[in-house]
Amino acid sequence: MKHLLTIKTGLAALVLAACCSTTEAMAQSRRDNGERADISSRENNIVKRVTDLPEVQAKMQEVNARTRGKQKMRFELHRKPDESIPYYWVKVHEPVGGEYTELYNFFLKQTSYEIMYYDVVKDSLMDLTAWRAQRK
Repeated sequence: MKHLLTIKTGLAALVLAACCSTTEAMAQSRRDNGERADISSRENNIVKRVTDLPEVQAKMQEVNARTRGKQKMRFELHRKPDESIPYYWVKVHEPVGGEYTELYNFFLKQTSYEIMYYDVVKDSLMDLTAWRAQRK
């Protein structure tokens, strides 16, 4: 999977446009002055763990088929862990009519990288097993 990574001005959020063709993860960041810099392998690994989820892969294939490859899913490393919240927060966006709609929110534990689904309506985290059971 190829990724294009940019840093949003003032938000320090990493945004990825992803292709569905392969599972390789390549990401670059763009600084405000236009210089390119590699993101850390840890951040790349965090996003790759989310893009490798079967549900995300299926949605990527569905979007690719629906748009005939013209639009791609977008992945945002929204937050890095800190003292108050020890999780990486990755948002998954789906293209809908030229705009991007937030589809999934995942939190990854800082040390174990365990993936948790974040339910924005309930403001709660659940493990993937519970999330998958709820989706059925």
